[in-house]
Amino acid sequence: MKRTLLKKLFIFVIAISCFILFSLCVYAAAPVVTFPQEPSAGPVTVVISAPEGYTLAEGDSFSYSIDGGKWITYTEPFEVSKNCSIIAMINHADGTKSEPATVAVSFIDASIPTMPVISADTGVWSATTVTVTITPGTDEGTGVARTEYRIGESETWIEYISPIALSSSDAVYARTIDKAGNISPEAMLEISNFDTVGPDISSLAISFVCEKNAVSVDSGTFGSYYGAPVTARIEGASDSQSGLGGYEYQIVGKDSLPVPDKWVQYSPDTQPRVTNDFVGFVYVRAYDKVGNRSIECCSAGLVVDVTAPVISDIVPSTTALTDQRVDITFTAIDAIALDSVTVNDAYVGIYNQKFTAFKNGDYVIVATDKVGNTTTQTFTISNIDADTYSLIRMCESLASVDYTPSTWSVMQASLAELKAQMALTSEPAVIDPLCDKLITSLQGLVYRGDGTETRQILAKIAQLDQTLYTDSTWNALNECITTTTIILENPESTQEDVDNTRRTLETAVGELKLRADFTNLDRIISQSDALDASRYDPKKLEALRAKVDEAKALSRTDTTQDTVDLLYYEIVGLISNLPDPKPIEKEPNHLLYFVLIIVLILAVGSGLFLLISEIRRKRREKLEAENDYEYAEPDYDNESAYSSGDIYFSDSDDNEYDDYANVYDGDYEDNGENGDFYYEED
Repeated sequence: MKRTLLKKLFIFVIAISCFILFSLCVYAAAPVVTFPQEPSAGPVTVVISAPEGYTLAEGDSFSYSIDGGKWITYTEPFEVSKNCSIIAMINHADGTKSEPATVAVSFIDASIPTMPVISADTGVWSATTVTVTITPGTDEGTGVARTEYRIGESETWIEYISPIALSSSDAVYARTIDKAGNISPEAMLEISNFDTVGPDISSLAISFVCEKNAVSVDSGTFGSYYGAPVTARIEGASDSQSGLGGYEYQIVGKDSLPVPDKWVQYSPDTQPRVTNDFVGFVYVRAYDKVGNRSIECCSAGLVVDVTAPVISDIVPSTTALTDQRVDITFTAIDAIALDSVTVNDAYVGIYNQKFTAFKNGDYVIVATDKVGNTTTQTFTISNIDADTYSLIRMCESLASVDYTPSTWSVMQASLAELKAQMALTSEPAVIDPLCDKLITSLQGLVYRGDGTETRQILAKIAQLDQTLYTDSTWNALNECITTTTIILENPESTQEDVDNTRRTLETAVGELKLRADFTNLDRIISQSDALDASRYDPKKLEALRAKVDEAKALSRTDTTQDTVDLLYYEIVGLISNLPDPKPIEKEPNHLLYFVLIIVLILAVGSGLFLLISEIRRKRREKLEAENDYEYAEPDYDNESAYSSGDIYFSDSDDNEYDDYANVYDGDYEDNGENGDFYYEED
């Protein structure tokens, strides 16, 4: 009993001592000075408070000094606008002071970083990207936090991590921000060394140089013929950005098109030269110094004819001795085009060559092409043995429909004169001159033009659909048809007349041009018209509008596909050269915001309702459980059913006598386990 009391007294003394020491320590403890520990570009707020566990007594106060200056009574948090040292202490009512608290404010940085440096190789033109490098500015205060950049007029700043690959002309802005949030002046570099458009070929010219003057044949595509090797000269393209790099060319036959991988580098010293017979075009495209290529441009039709015609297969109708005429057929061809075939200076035709011999002699065949290349071959007839009567039979075997009326009438007059004299005399001196005159008239007979094949061409033309072709080329064909029809219906038209008009007709058919498909051009025109003028460079937009107006003015019935395609690609190039559009500032959708707010309120309300319902359900279940426990019958055999502090009675005989002694002496004592007092009866 006494030991217990001493123990309690000892504990009490220790507690009082600790309390006194704690009070003394707190009384002497320095105040707590707090302020934001993060870098700041402006003033920071300083707060002075009592140490933990200490409460200012009546009459106590705080005071502080900045950088060793005068002491100021602290009444409320104050601001400091520069880095400094702050000393604070507690002034007690009895005149004593606490230990001073000294802190240093070192996170204020009012200086801005230096301006970053933007660098790029703007002196070299690029067709793809330009690499822009930014060197961050420096900061002597809190240090650099990051460097940001933006492109053009965009309001979005992006943190600079690595060099930027710019793909179109624009201005690059950069700024450096320090850890206190100070922003450097903006740096700006205009990047405009992009060239993504091919050279301008509107003035490109392809000319031909030849040692012989060109022969003008007609007004068609292949209207000029050259009789010697031809050299093509290319000039006139330009490029206002990176500069003209050069030309590439292909020499292509009239029925072919350029092949993508067959372009040849043009050099003025080794200009494209055509040395053999050729009918076709020279295709040219220009490229600039960064590799942009223009669309291909086609020369005028080029015809080179350096080979003379060939005469072959001369076949007489008979080689035996005969008293009748001999019909001779032969073939005269040229690699390009025949111009005429004559026998003893008489035209015999360039399509179906033939002539008739009425007497023995040399017959000189001359074939000439368009540029004047000539081949001559002589064929001798020696198997005709005709007397006067045979000569008359020759004349009577001919048909008038095969010859022009004028030459036929001359022959008929000579024949009638011979017959009349033969009825009067048989003197050779009289008859022989008349026979020679008749032979001359026979040789002067001119074949009426054979228009069979020409009429077949006219029949094919009649099946063509006029609406598929341009007005100008169809009108030119109609003029040729009219002329050809007149020639065919004229009985005096010679084979030369028919052949010439046939060649003109064939040329007109070959010059027919399909009307252009305007689908792509109309689409690009619509896109151009839809552009917002306020969002693009006015000068570039003006150039685009002018080209679009030119496209709109094209005739829908008399424009070729080449012209349409050229304008289409020019407009595409002008559009691609426009800078990126400025972003459109959209008006906020207030109705959408209102709907979103209503939905959010409903969602939050529903959540709160469900939460409150769940809390009330759990509380109700807990109360029901407690009520069930309160009215339940106790389990007296289970000691754990009783909580600490309960008195319980036991009939057990296991309790020791000392416990009864304590009870009976009236000294209720803790049983040493739960701190409960209990009374046991044996």
